[in-house]
Amino acid sequence: MLDAEESSIKNLKVKTCKRSQSYPASKGVVPDSSPLRRHLRPTSPPLKLTHKSLLSNKNCCLNLGINKGSSSRKRVIMFYGASVWDPWLIVAQIVCLQCLYYLTLGFFLSFLVGTRVSHLTLVYFFDFATITTSTVTGCCVIASLLLTSFAGAGYMVFLIERAKKCLDFSATLYIIHLFKCIIYGGWPSSITWWVVNATGFAVMALLGEYLCIKRELREIPIARSRSSKKFLHMLNKLRKQKLIHEMSSVF
Repeated sequence: MLDAEESSIKNLKVKTCKRSQSYPASKGVVPDSSPLRRHLRPTSPPLKLTHKSLLSNKNCCLNLGINKGSSSRKRVIMFYGASVWDPWLIVAQIVCLQCLYYLTLGFFLSFLVGTRVSHLTLVYFFDFATITTSTVTGCCVIASLLLTSFAGAGYMVFLIERAKKCLDFSATLYIIHLFKCIIYGGWPSSITWWVVNATGFAVMALLGEYLCIKRELREIPIARSRSSKKFLHMLNKLRKQKLIHEMSSVF
């Protein structure tokens, strides 16, 4: 009985020695065909860093792979970060978006309306009587307003950068425009004015939200910078150490 137990213990020792020789823990390398490799192989899909995944973390930092003293590298500047109430930033975004809106509207009006009238004045910006479908000049004003709403959606991608804020900033822009029109020419009594501006508001909000969502879901290329390569090297070392620890616990 004792001889059988001693022989089983010797066989067990021989098997463990063979396993430790075939899977050396010092190298941290296990063959792909081994059952241990299949057991330790991660089943989760590879992690993809996107702008939206970084936005889910409140204290995220988007200064990836950029040293403070490096001026030759391209620095990614983004307005969003930690969800902190910053009224000055909001005011600056509103002012920038409003100025770009009127600059773009003036650009389109100068090409579409300026060639048809002798003097291009603020009447075509704020007077509701100029927005009409009965004249060619009125149709050109309508086209200018709609084209400006498309351009405003593109501006929000770089100024606002958050899809959930596009509706708020679009509504703020058109409310300010409504007050300016009331101050300049009175309350807009034309149905065409309301239809055109409501369409421009919808286009600006929905298209801006769509473009911001596309940008948030875009992958961030972190493997191009040196610091990201160091991070990946450290991650591989940690994975090897974890693999060695699991192997030592198995044996």
